Amino acid sequence: MVERRGSTECLSYCVPVSEDPAFTWDSPAPRVTRPAGPRPERGSREERRQPLKPETDAVLVPVDEWARILRQLGNLHDSGQQMAEARERAARAETESEFLKERLRDLRDQLTEAKEKADRPEPEPEPMPGFGEWITRRWLEKRRLKR
Repeated sequence: MVERRGSTECLSYCVPVSEDPAFTWDSPAPRVTRPAGPRPERGSREERRQPLKPETDAVLVPVDEWARILRQLGNLHDSGQQMAEARERAARAETESEFLKERLRDLRDQLTEAKEKADRPEPEPEPMPGFGEWITRRWLEKRRLKR
């Protein structure tokens, strides 16, 4: 819960509105008038006037520069995603290209086989046996099967 009092914000010591049993989302939010815990110590006036001393490993960065750095990081992240998508598309295109080349080779082989087959003379078909020969063959086959 954030309650604005003038230009300051109280974040951690205000009573959350959701603990109020009469609270509903349609009702207006009740005004928080007392803090839930002790207020943080403010220190003396001289202590507040002295500039903050950063910790040994901390660096003070202006807000505008920090926002610029975050935008650059966001741009780098987007660029990385676009590069990954481009790699995927390139891999798909390469796979498709290999498939099409293989298919083209197969079609060329089939074409050459068809040309060679067309160039060869067709063998003369065997003449159909006469009716008598056919009957004789059938009778002999049946006789062999009975034995």
